[in-house]
Amino acid sequence: MLMLIHADPRAYGRKSEAPSDLLVKASHFELSIKEDGPEGAISGYGSIWDKVDSYGEVVIEGAFKRSLAAWRKAKRPIPMLWQHRADSPVGVWDEFEEDAKGLKLAGRLNLETQRGREAWADVKMRAVGGLSIGYYEIKADPWDINAQPRKLVELDLRETSIVTFPALKEAQIDAVKARLARGEKLTLREFEAALREKFRLSRSDAEEIAALGYKAWIQRDAGQAADEVEGLKGLSEHLAAFELPTF
Repeated sequence: MLMLIHADPRAYGRKSEAPSDLLVKASHFELSIKEDGPEGAISGYGSIWDKVDSYGEVVIEGAFKRSLAAWRKAKRPIPMLWQHRADSPVGVWDEFEEDAKGLKLAGRLNLETQRGREAWADVKMRAVGGLSIGYYEIKADPWDINAQPRKLVELDLRETSIVTFPALKEAQIDAVKARLARGEKLTLREFEAALREKFRLSRSDAEEIAALGYKAWIQRDAGQAADEVEGLKGLSEHLAAFELPTF
């Protein structure tokens, strides 16, 4: 479960205390060890401009401008977490800026802690290799099934995590779960992607299930197909705790 980051900087874009409010997104770019830096120094991009991700969103250049200004004004580094776990800080990002490519970050793993030393060892072995941001949406396009990509215009950056994979599948699913928790709709494509990732379905199976269930789910606010929606809800609750066996 995601946990809120209480790093303040003046609580820009204040949100509720619900952990599900914090969204995450992977950058698809690998982090780098700073060759000319001290032990534990790393850098990378937390977000890339104008890159449409797997759930139809794109971060617009300048999206972090106000958030980075708030961090600088507070004279606080951005928290560096391990896999988005608020109880596992591993360092800080004390250099951050927006450049022509995206959100550029440089920071230091805390080698005075066990977590920091273990994270540094994993980075050097390339056992972990990516960055993923935790953020609040301040300004973004409304959800529209027929309008993609969805533009994220202004985001409140709360943390940036070291993650196992640059294209973090778990981050995508957590973002979907957070939107569902707020009662927001998914696109048909996102619905299919969630089925594939959560239940390891083939593309054809996910498409077939989505074709049967998506229409009923999307119409529930209009009071249509109530029986079908209730059935889907029960199925979803049942499958949420389902775990496939490992071999």
